[in-house]
Amino acid sequence: MWWAGSASIACNRRLRGVSDDRLPRLRVGDTERDEVLNLLQEAFIAGRLDVDEYEARQEKCMAARYREDLALVVSDLPEGQSWMAVSPQPPATSTAYPVVSSESTASSDFAFMSGKDLYFDANCRQFSSFAMWGGHNIHLAAALGPGTVVELQLSSVMGGYNVYVPEGVNVIDKTTCIMAGVNTDRKARGDGSQGTLVLRGFHLMGGVNVKAE
Repeated sequence: MWWAGSASIACNRRLRGVSDDRLPRLRVGDTERDEVLNLLQEAFIAGRLDVDEYEARQEKCMAARYREDLALVVSDLPEGQSWMAVSPQPPATSTAYPVVSSESTASSDFAFMSGKDLYFDANCRQFSSFAMWGGHNIHLAAALGPGTVVELQLSSVMGGYNVYVPEGVNVIDKTTCIMAGVNTDRKARGDGSQGTLVLRGFHLMGGVNVKAE
């Protein structure tokens, strides 16, 4: 595993007497990631980041393992200066990590001439589904909250989905639709205070309805 190799390299450096100013590196958890996600939401709302930049930085934040990785995400934002004051300065280079954090879950599903109610808990970060002549009711009230990001990869042919979210969620639509569409109810259009929902996928004569729950 990659982390085992990294630990071995660090250990060998010490044994050879090679100094490394970045050792020890402080790991981060969900609390630190949530703090930075909240800062990114503030910067997005203030217009400092466009949708693509916002999404890219969210992914880097979710993938962060060390405080210096998080510092890289907010070092050029006014919202991040207070956080930077108690964090290490970003290094010249950084290690690439998986996009989905180890605490998150990703799952998939298929619906054909059928559908069901799906309820996701706080561990949900990604879910993908394909529906033909059917679809699901997807409930995200327990999965979304301050600083969270959930990505749904939903596709349909003559089918669709109802997605239920708490009020205050920022919905980002990245879908491709042909004779279909994504409809977000007014009450489901939030400022991101309850997290971010990213919708991806392809719809033909189908689509997604996002509703407040």
